[in-house]
Amino acid sequence: YEVVGRHVPTERDPNPKAYRIKLFSKNETNARSRFWYFIRRVVKMKKAHGEILSVREIFEKHPDKVSNYGIWIRYDSRSNTTNMRLWGAMFPPRGTQTPRRTGSSSLARTRPTLVPASGTSSVVLSR
Repeated sequence: YEVVGRHVPTERDPNPKAYRIKLFSKNETNARSRFWYFIRRVVKMKKAHGEILSVREIFEKHPDKVSNYGIWIRYDSRSNTTNMRLWGAMFPPRGTQTPRRTGSSSLARTRPTLVPASGTSSVVLSR
């Protein structure tokens, strides 16, 4: 889902900045709830002083192609049982580099960042 929201307009700020977040959700109600959960951590805005402008479901461009994958491994060593989870992206988003396998943290997750949306004054939360 793609959810767009902003602060409620006031006399001090009659045209507040809009924020757009793309997120995974089962339904529209859950998408609205997740919007307020993430926007509270990114911008100083609560549900009481904000409004949702639009909620739109986004569909995959190529649903028959795999873009992310995960492998779970469980093995017994001499001392204990170890669980490992490996993940990767076959087709990373445009504009990002694929992780290099040289460093120890090549598969480390990145924190969400704010990226200006092209052509609008809204902001996208992306990984």
